[in-house]
Formats: sequence, structure tokens, C-alpha cells
Amino acid sequence: MSTQTTLAHALFQQAYALHQQGKIQQAKPLYEQAITQSPSLTDAYLLLGVIAQQMRDSPLAIRYFEHAIQQRPKFAVTYCHLGVAQKSLGQFDQALKSYDQAIALDPNLADAFYNRGILKSELRSFASALQDYDAAITLRPNYPEAFCNRGIALRQLNQVSEALSSYDQALSLRPNFADAEYNRGLCLLQLGKFEQAWSAYEWRWQCEGISASKKRRQFSQPMWSGETDLVGKTIYVYSEQGLGDTLQFCRYIPLIKALGAYVIFEVQAPLLQLLQTLKGVDACIVRPEHYPQFDFQIPLMSLPLACKTLDLASIPNDIPYLKADENKLRDWRQTLSAYKGRKIGLVWSGSSNHKNDQQRSIDLATLLAYLPTHEEHIQYVSLQKEYRPQDHQVLQAHPEILDFSDKLHDFSDTAALCQSLDLIVSVDTSVAHLAGGLGKPVLLLLSFNADWRWLLEREDSPWYPSLKLIKQTKIDDWHTSLSKLGAKIECALG
Repeated sequence: MSTQTTLAHALFQQAYALHQQGKIQQAKPLYEQAITQSPSLTDAYLLLGVIAQQMRDSPLAIRYFEHAIQQRPKFAVTYCHLGVAQKSLGQFDQALKSYDQAIALDPNLADAFYNRGILKSELRSFASALQDYDAAITLRPNYPEAFCNRGIALRQLNQVSEALSSYDQALSLRPNFADAEYNRGLCLLQLGKFEQAWSAYEWRWQCEGISASKKRRQFSQPMWSGETDLVGKTIYVYSEQGLGDTLQFCRYIPLIKALGAYVIFEVQAPLLQLLQTLKGVDACIVRPEHYPQFDFQIPLMSLPLACKTLDLASIPNDIPYLKADENKLRDWRQTLSAYKGRKIGLVWSGSSNHKNDQQRSIDLATLLAYLPTHEEHIQYVSLQKEYRPQDHQVLQAHPEILDFSDKLHDFSDTAALCQSLDLIVSVDTSVAHLAGGLGKPVLLLLSFNADWRWLLEREDSPWYPSLKLIKQTKIDDWHTSLSKLGAKIECALG
């Protein structure tokens, strides 16, 4: 062995030891020095790729992995790592080929099956993903991550009880596994088993990969757990997730007020004007640069646990708990009086940034194909504040749909417009929660694997008595569920 090769191996061993300790910044230059001394040191390229991936530099990781493959084309592990990097860049076809190649080279590589399962789940091929997770578990029975992701795939297939069993297996292998605990909580919520569910839902703060904006805020004041007397105390309640979540769970504010607290409620800016009039709110604010003084704090979606919502029957259900501004309501009614027929609001898409937007939103053209559009006794009103590029052309071809988007500045405006309508047809987005909180009749169009809050096998909602649920019977099949829409509209209008 040459002196250069000996030095390269010594550098590699030193780098590898540091890498094993998690000291990637120190390991990286040593790997680089090793391949300078010995350019054929394949493992150094592989591990430099791993470090690049850990540092979220996927393009660089791919270059390292491809270099390693050139030197050792039949090493399955490298293809598996390459697939992970490709997937992170949205190169799904290439990633699938890389995983397939890894499995072809080594049919016993559990990680390749596991990562291919994750990719297939992202591509909404849940049944196929399930097969890959099962294969990974067969090869490595003590694989808690595979059991956890298996549970996620089962839940997407609405096999919720089976998903719970998979999470339990994950937790038996890795106690306090936050992702498994949290997803187990979602299943329990979907089954309406609230007594167990809300405590499991608290694991949301500790899940892997959680974004900085979703991490629990750190305060010197204690979090209220529901046990401490609030009489004469100030409590700071802050919204933590989407607009729809805030609209759904703000119903808990009056319960806290009834305990004698002074309630400061932090909400998202589009909800500020609407929720300033919410019963029980003493001060409604957006997130401040400097927090006001308070004695206790609690994130909004921890209130069901603190307020002991133990079952469906104990959901706070004082509907309507949202109220439209009287002046805006009068203006909208005057505007709409110029149009004949019963007024039906339409919401066909939510934010394109939502992680489940692909499954919850519908193209306007698709929705219109199932609506009674030539009935003189019906006038459609768009409740969309924003439109996607393809919507504009469709709207121009359908003047029977009124577009007031330029007048919908915030949810106070949308609330008054909703209150002026006879019926709302909506996909699962914040406007559906708004209308439900106002007590307006809503036909809610749901995907097959709908959010936990809509429960299982129900056409009604204990959260919103005025909602009727129309759910897909197969994954991504809007045709079957939308074919019922015309009759449901006629029934709702009486």
C-alpha cells in the first residue's frame, strides 16, 4: 500500500469517527483530504454525500453519490441514498428508479423498501407503500420508523384501527417516539376517542422535522393545564396552525372567560377584525413584537385537553359563536338583492401551499360539471378571495357566478357575505369553518382520507351541526361524490 493510500485511509478513519459522533463539520474536510490522497476511495464519496444531505445540499449530495456509483456500480446502499436526495428535490421518477435499483442489487436492504414506501405515500400510492413497509419490517422486525409510516399509510386508506396497532408496535420498539405518538393521537381523534386523543395530540410539538414556525413558544409564564384557578388572572391564548383551526377552536374562548380570566387572544391578521367581537375575548391581537403582561399561556389547540373535551358530546357547541358585522351584512344584502334566486356560495380550492391541497381542492371546471348551472332559482356566488390561473377563463365563461373577490379584504368581509347566502358549497378550507361557526348550512366536499376532525363514516359533524359531509368513496375519485351534489343542493334549499 502506497504512502498516499495509507494516509487516505487514516484520514478516512479519523473522519468516520467524527461523523459517528455527529461532528459533520469536522468530518467533512477530512473526507475531502482523503479523496485528494486516494480518488478511488468510494466510501468517502458516499459519506460526503450523506453529509451534504444532512446539510440540506441535495444537488451536491447527488454529485457525490453519482461519483461513488461510478466507482462501485453494484453497491445498493448508494442508490438508496441517491433516491433520498432525488426525492428531496422533487425528482420522484428518478428517486423511484434509484430505490428499484437498490432493491434489485440487494433484496434484503430494508432501508430501500422503507424509503420507497415513503415516496409512494407521497405519490398517494398508499396500498403499494404499505407493501414496501411490510417488506422492510419483514427484513428488520425492530424498525420503529417503518411501523410508524406503515400506520400513516393505513390511516390514509381509512384503516384507522389497523393504523393504531402499527403505531403501538412502533412505540413498543421506541418508547416516546414523538411521530408515532402524534399520529396515534390523530387516529384517536378521528375515532372520536377524545379522552385518550388530546394528550397524544400534545406530541405534535416534538415531531421530527417540525418547522420553526410550528414549534412550541417558550414563555416564562406557565402553560395553563386546566387545573389552576383563573379568577382574576390574565391568560394569553395564541393561534398555532391554520386559519380554519383558529376558527374551529376559538369556540373554547368563552369557556375560559367563564372561569374568571382576562383573555388575550392572539390570532392571524386576516381574522383579527372578525374575532375582536368573539364572546369572551377581552383583547384580540396579532402576534406582537413585545408580549403584553399575562399570568398563564396556552396554544389554542391545547384547549380541548385543558377544558376536558372527553367525547363528542362534550364539544362546545354554542352555535353560532361567530358573528358578522351588522353594517357589512346590510351592505351585502343590499348588493345581493339585485340578483334573483337563492344564493349559493362556492369554495373550490384553498391555499396551494397546504400540504394536502392536491387532495382537498377541486378545479372549478370540474365542480361546475356537477352543479345545476341553468336553474333560474339559483344564483352562485364565489367566496374565493384568490383564483388560480385556470379559474379566470372558466369564470369568464360562466357569468352566472358572481365574483366579489375585490371586496373580500379579510374574514370579516367574508363572514358578512356568507351570512347573506342561503347555502355554501365548499371544500375543506377555512371558509367552511367560518360558515359552520356562523351556523350557515354547508355542503362540505371531502377527500376519501379526510382530516381527523370530520371523523369516520359520518354525513354530519358534531363540531358544526349545520354541515353536511359529502365524502369521496375512493381515493381521488370526485366523480362519485360530486354526482350526489345536485340532489343535495335541492334538498338543502328545500
